[in-house]
Amino acid sequence: MRDELRETFRQYLDARLEAYRSVPDWERVTQALARADRLRERLWATSVAQSQQAPTTAATMLLLPALNAAFDTASTRLASTKEHPPGVIYGLLLALTWIGALFAGYGMAQRGPRNGLHEIFFAVTLAVTLYVIIDLEYPRLGLIRVDEFDEVLHDVRDSMK
Repeated sequence: MRDELRETFRQYLDARLEAYRSVPDWERVTQALARADRLRERLWATSVAQSQQAPTTAATMLLLPALNAAFDTASTRLASTKEHPPGVIYGLLLALTWIGALFAGYGMAQRGPRNGLHEIFFAVTLAVTLYVIIDLEYPRLGLIRVDEFDEVLHDVRDSMK
């Protein structure tokens, strides 16, 4: 059964990796995750059935907790990509930026001649800060990427040959 379980696990990893590579095509992501769920269920059912038939409990004590931990990690990773702060947080962040710019502009207006470099630097700093905050919330879509994290899955997949 080991070869069958290994092949099913390979297919499961391939489906997860396909889901990560498919972002932002949400239809392909959904299809790959559905395939991964089916494979996960098959892998778990087969593992439990074979563990119950094993003459010793060693396989059960090693295999099932490891699979459970792997599935928990995958679920946590998926949940973290779906959960984002509510829209009101982004609204407050934009409002705070606008209010800060308003006060800074008001303060600069009272000082006499304006320094264009300071104005541009302030605006660029606020814009970059907002971009980085939002980009960190969507790590597979923007400039700040987490694709390197997938290398761990690729390494596991490659080690199963």
